[in-house]
Amino acid sequence: MTEISTDLAEALVVDIVNRKGSVEHYYHFLLGFLAPLIQLITTLRDDASTICVRSCGPMDGLIREVLPNGIKILPKLEHALLLNEARSSNNPKLRFKTIYGFDNRSYYDRAAFRCLKRELEARLFAGVECEKRALRDAFPATGPKIVFIDRGDPTLLYSTGDSEITSAGRDRRSIKNFSECSDFLLSRNLNLLPCTLEGRSLSFQIALFDTADIVIAQHGAALTNLVWADEKLDVVEIIPRDRTQKSDHFKSLAHCLGQRYHSLAQGQSHGPIDCEMLARALAKIVSDKAKPRNSGGLFARIGNLLRSHW
Repeated sequence: MTEISTDLAEALVVDIVNRKGSVEHYYHFLLGFLAPLIQLITTLRDDASTICVRSCGPMDGLIREVLPNGIKILPKLEHALLLNEARSSNNPKLRFKTIYGFDNRSYYDRAAFRCLKRELEARLFAGVECEKRALRDAFPATGPKIVFIDRGDPTLLYSTGDSEITSAGRDRRSIKNFSECSDFLLSRNLNLLPCTLEGRSLSFQIALFDTADIVIAQHGAALTNLVWADEKLDVVEIIPRDRTQKSDHFKSLAHCLGQRYHSLAQGQSHGPIDCEMLARALAKIVSDKAKPRNSGGLFARIGNLLRSHW
């Protein structure tokens, strides 16, 4: 039998209801769990109660990075029991609050995402600035900074019965010729930084997307980090044709944030991509970036917003 910790007699038990999927995966964690939690915390600055949340498995380290104090991460069952007690108790010191996530394009909220960015940049200021200084020397050339993201190895949790949804990282999707494509793009003197994000801190991911001018990534969790970038970003999403679930989450997210979105087709989820086609696409994006963003007035801005496919 799971017992409730005796030191939680005075607490705010937060029930975070995400819209779909598992908060043990980065997209649903960041938009469906952390974003509403941070939004709530900004309204509770003078509340001294311990805030209790459920465990998000491999994402718990990111919670601790952002919220090292005042948050207690409970095993899922213990959190559920404490939530039930808070709902049925007359104890004014044991309260509960239900909040809802933004991890579905129908619920994207630019104000909430900008709140998340501001709060995390403030809370992680030293770490983000340190990562930005390191990134200044990581790009090999001049010109727009292009980040090309590969999918890394997932943590072992995702291959066990303890995971709410199995598979992640390159087990789910990959680019077969990522290294060859990176070398090809670098040979074109593009200012390209190939990298993976698995196991990286939020400070690094915030710094990376805030530094980038162009981001290229396969459909997947890495593109959730668009929330750290500003309106000047161009994003290229590589979309496998054999995806079982068709969605435009990241196209919608880019548009929500005022970013320019482009897509490039990939034959299969673990297949190669056309390096020359990607190089041509990047050349056009770099050329367009040299032009004033608002040239042409209102109709040009509408065109930028609606642009999606080559």
